[in-house]
Amino acid sequence: MNSFFHDENVALYRKLIAENESNPSRDEDRHAMLLTLLAEETAKAKQLPRLPDAW
Repeated sequence: MNSFFHDENVALYRKLIAENESNPSRDEDRHAMLLTLLAEETAKAKQLPRLPDAW
């Protein structure tokens, strides 16, 4: 179950980063924070045990 939330967080951070990159007047501090959050969440997700997809 935890992997679901991590996967959703990763997807959300990627979406927010993509939206922020397309904004010409983006907030660089916010962008840097989103990249940090994405890296942290990706690292956490790799440490979690994964269940097989075919349940």
